[in-house]
Amino acid sequence: MILRRWPLFSLLAAVLVAVSAGRATAAAAGNPEDAQILLRQVSTDMLGEVKAQAEQADEARLRAIVERLLIPHVDFQRVSQLVLAKHWRTASDAQRAQFTGEFRNFVVRFYTAALADWLQSNDVPDEPVTFGGVRVRPGSKIIEIPSKLRRPDGSDVDIGYRMYWEGGRWQVIDVAVAGISMVTSYRSSFSSQIQQLGVDGLIARLAQKNVEFATAP
Repeated sequence: MILRRWPLFSLLAAVLVAVSAGRATAAAAGNPEDAQILLRQVSTDMLGEVKAQAEQADEARLRAIVERLLIPHVDFQRVSQLVLAKHWRTASDAQRAQFTGEFRNFVVRFYTAALADWLQSNDVPDEPVTFGGVRVRPGSKIIEIPSKLRRPDGSDVDIGYRMYWEGGRWQVIDVAVAGISMVTSYRSSFSSQIQQLGVDGLIARLAQKNVEFATAP
């Protein structure tokens, strides 16, 4: 199994924050406090757009939202590098490009399916996300923004975001749910696959998963 299924509410949170990071590009100018303010503002906007699809929540429409609002603001090359870790250093340029492309497609389809399931739950809170203060690493371009996400049952879960300032904009590079890093989870899963199948085998398996997603009823 390439990846255990994360709680659907955590995947929605990742979408909300990634979109917010993209909107932060023009206004934040690298200011972490401004990025946090925009996260709160734009996550509300994103929630409204997603909830508006609740009556017509087919995956094609939701994928269009993910492609338009999420994908341009995630640094997939950097995330891929973090996920593959030592295997990135030994991979060829062609393998890196192939993995990044298949990993991107996998994340898009996985998040789209999660959003569809989440909307069908009919238990979407009106204000599901509250943000804490920004944590800045001295001398680092990376900031961490903690938050709490309200689940349909009324309980809260801690969600932490890592964002990276590069090329004049904030980009998402990791999301941690209840202290468990998404990058770390993928890294563990993919490392096991590489030990068994090699990098090319992992890429082929991701590609097969993407075909299965695309052809699923």
